[in-house]
This record gives sequence, structure tokens and C-alpha cells, in this order.
Amino acid sequence: TSSGIATGGRPAVGSFLAANKHRYAVIDKEMTRREALNHCQSLGGYLVRIESVEEQRIVEDAVKASSLGTVHIDGRYDGGIRAWVLKDGSRMSFFNWRSGEPGRSRDRTIGMKGETGLWASVDQDTKMGFVCEWDK
Repeated sequence: TSSGIATGGRPAVGSFLAANKHRYAVIDKEMTRREALNHCQSLGGYLVRIESVEEQRIVEDAVKASSLGTVHIDGRYDGGIRAWVLKDGSRMSFFNWRSGEPGRSRDRTIGMKGETGLWASVDQDTKMGFVCEWDK
């Protein structure tokens, strides 16, 4: 990739600087949510936090171009407060759920469907690709 980011011996599918001045990489390595969070952190970034329509489009286009199936993005259901939250505990305010979602049960996180960009609730231990993000 243009960034030279290695992902356990396999390159990122794509790494690019977007118009919003954040950098993203679609990682083609199957990991659980926790493993993906740790991997992004080890690279100096974090699991992508989609917080606007603009950012949804940026990440959706990259995931679609990668030909991956569902990928992890930041977000999990916190049953204690009955809300979807980011890793830092803040409540999410932007969503792009597919019809019939989200499921509300323990251990649910968010996966973005590669073919549509729509979100689905998935088990936190599901292994799939993911998207890392870096600030400006």
C-alpha cells in the first residue's frame, strides 16, 4: 500500500487520506473486534468511528472496493445504558442500519456489509476484516 502498513505479513487492502483529512486502511485479516481494536492501536490508530454521512460514504466506498464481506467498525451495544457506544464509552449518534437491525443483546458489535455499506449487529467474537482510522 501507499502507507507501507504491514498487517501481520499481509498488506492492507487500501490506505488513503480522505477529504476529511483522516487516513483509513481496510485490513484484510480476520480478527475479533477486540483483536481488531488492539491491531489498529498497535499501528497508532483506532478502529474506525463513523460519525457522519460523509464519513460513512468514505468508508463504505473503500470497503466496497476491497471486495471483503462484513468488516468491523467501532461500536458496541451497552445493555447497562441501553445504547450503542464507541470504545471510549461515548454514545453513538450516527447509524446506518440495514432493515431489521439492530439486534440488542449482550456482546453485540457493529459490522459494515461490504456489498451495501449497511450496518448489522454481529457477535463480538466474529472474525472478519476491519477498518483502521488515523487522525490528521
